[in-house]
Amino acid sequence: MKEFAGKKVVVVGLARTGVATARFLLERGASVLITDQKPANQLESGVRQLRDLPAQITQRLTTELGGHRSASFLHSDLVVLSPGVPMDLEPVKAAVEAGIEVISEVELAFRFLKGKIIGITGTNGKTTTTELIGHIFRTLGYKTLVAGNIGLEGHVPFPDAVYLMVHEGLRRREDRQLLQQVRQDGLGADERVLGSQSSRDRLYASDRVRIGSGD
Repeated sequence: MKEFAGKKVVVVGLARTGVATARFLLERGASVLITDQKPANQLESGVRQLRDLPAQITQRLTTELGGHRSASFLHSDLVVLSPGVPMDLEPVKAAVEAGIEVISEVELAFRFLKGKIIGITGTNGKTTTTELIGHIFRTLGYKTLVAGNIGLEGHVPFPDAVYLMVHEGLRRREDRQLLQQVRQDGLGADERVLGSQSSRDRLYASDRVRIGSGD
């Protein structure tokens, strides 16, 4: 099924998960542009992985490395941000203002997963908390996948599992959300993680959110 047939998608960030995201979209019919601030000589692993993709899908793949072009964002139907890409990046802000949908890689995955999802975010302790909860679920006998920033790129062996996500975009579909304590010394990063004050207010008000301490 070609869910993205005819769609133009910009993937922001080539390192680590960008290639897996691009492949996922290409296999579903999208035309994909991958853009990264770094030049190609600083992204050798990602560039090499792109070259190894099947020829039948790379015909719809282009790259813009060494900087972002607002025009590319504005001519897209969807923008997918890799972990760590800030929402206040100028081309991203331009896309949002133009009414173009901007989502995280994790949110893209949400739309295709059928299992239960637990989203974990905050200032400190995200990875440790995710690994701990993953261990607990596995010990209880659940099929469990730990994903997001800390692994599981691309292939998903069983879609009906419990998924634990370390991620920067709490949006729509988590069955449970755990917000680690937001610390004063991490407010710059937390603005990227949680967005505006109103977004944080909605998280604290949600009955699906559990607040944990990052200490």
